[in-house]
Amino acid sequence: MMREAQVLAVGQEAGSAGPMMVLGVEGDERVLPIWIGVAEATCIAAEQQGIRGPRPGTLHLLATLIGAFERRLVSVRITELRDSVFRAELVFDADTTVSARPSDAVGLALHVGVPILVADEVLDEAAVPGAGVVAGAEQQAGLDEEFRRFRRFIDEVDPDEFGRS
Repeated sequence: MMREAQVLAVGQEAGSAGPMMVLGVEGDERVLPIWIGVAEATCIAAEQQGIRGPRPGTLHLLATLIGAFERRLVSVRITELRDSVFRAELVFDADTTVSARPSDAVGLALHVGVPILVADEVLDEAAVPGAGVVAGAEQQAGLDEEFRRFRRFIDEVDPDEFGRS
């Protein structure tokens, strides 16, 4: 069975190997921590906060491509944990699924506004007691300030300082 989840926090604990997103399911006291890349964490947090850069990003590109092919993203599913790696799927109309990294799938789900679903088997295997969510929220506050600084940089940067591609 699949259960709908929400992104509770995105951040990095001091001394950890990298950022993680923490998913929670209503009515379940456990949380699902998933290690993700820095770029993906930045993207997910920006989506959560409604921050838009001066140019379209990867999620915008994907959403535009989906629409250009007259398809509709219905949901994303985190389907399994195999060899310590989470697996996800993008679920489109007409029962089409595409394999994806959970971080990309969740970012796209937030961007498009579709449900994030997690398999019970994944929760049973990898979810942990939810006490750490408070720490994740504290990390999020630090990440929020980092985004504000990044946004100021983007707003003030001179494109001529970079090579054109």
